[in-house]
Amino acid sequence: MSEKTSTKIPDPGGITKQEEIDLFDNPEPWMPIETKLVVWSFVIALIALVVFGFVINKYILHAF
Repeated sequence: MSEKTSTKIPDPGGITKQEEIDLFDNPEPWMPIETKLVVWSFVIALIALVVFGFVINKYILHAF
């Protein structure tokens, strides 16, 4: 005779669906300094991408 046992999966905790909806209901407005930070981060990342791409192309790929 085999007895079936039901195992309950424990609740992983975290955010429920209702809480997730509430998170995006009323977002906090950004301060101007936060917008500038994000924009300048992207500008610096693009400059670094161009510079490192040039260096790799010039000194590594043309070395062979």
